[in-house]
Amino acid sequence: ANSLLLVLVAHADGPGGGDSELWVFDTTDSNLSGGPLRTAPVPGTSGSGGDLLLVPDGRAVALFRSGGLLRVWDAGVADPATLADQADIGADLAGLAAGDDGTTLYSAEPASPNLHLLDLATAGLDPQTLALAEGEASHVAAVSSTGPISISLPAYMTPNRSTNWAI
Repeated sequence: ANSLLLVLVAHADGPGGGDSELWVFDTTDSNLSGGPLRTAPVPGTSGSGGDLLLVPDGRAVALFRSGGLLRVWDAGVADPATLADQADIGADLAGLAAGDDGTTLYSAEPASPNLHLLDLATAGLDPQTLALAEGEASHVAAVSSTGPISISLPAYMTPNRSTNWAI
């Protein structure tokens, strides 16, 4: 089986350069000199940087930070122009992490107390917001353990401090 490398490509011209694109490379050519196997623009993502995550079932999830646009592709990304699912949060987001179950996604809404939870097992991703009791969210990272899922939020506003929550 071929191993794939997925790359989100934003235009150097920023918002005027058009939508970001998803490029799919076959990594059996280790220098990638053959170029991408498949490419397609991701509509509505002009001027937004993104994060890309592969979940255990092989699906690819992209978070476009500006506006909190999430896009999901089936395993193998046979056609980058064909989405398996999507959600638009309507708020800028930072960071994308998957829980141990491989279907729960987490993202932070910078300069707010909001964490956003999404469910890959539900059509439309069932976006939910969890407000922190104190502080502001900045980024998220899922930390695997044998116990409950932990979400780590580096506290950039307070030096030398980060907080973990069991979910």
